Amino acid sequence: MSKNKKEKFSNLLQSKSSEGSTNKEAHKQLLESEEKKNDKKNDNEIKSVNDMVRDLSQTITSKPLFEDLYTRKTFYINNDLLEALISLTSGSRGAQTEFVNDAIRLHFKKLHDDLNRSTSS
Repeated sequence: MSKNKKEKFSNLLQSKSSEGSTNKEAHKQLLESEEKKNDKKNDNEIKSVNDMVRDLSQTITSKPLFEDLYTRKTFYINNDLLEALISLTSGSRGAQTEFVNDAIRLHFKKLHDDLNRSTSS
């Protein structure tokens, strides 16, 4: 028991004794007041945990789904290019998708740059 709590308990016992109350009642009142403080603390901890869960769920739900960013498309690829793609991206999940998207992006950028060069000449 901390010094402050001991003093409170002692003061409460003295005040209750002077009022004619028993020590058991004083002890009961002190315990009840401590329980109320602990209940408030627990309520605050629960609110804090609930806030963390809400923030976490917002973070998780705000992340776009794979299906929202990508579309499955079937097309033909030369066998030698496929072999090279597989050998470069083996063992890494999503690496083929990333590689193909980067390659297409680079090709579009090159086309755009070539088009701008030819129109500005």
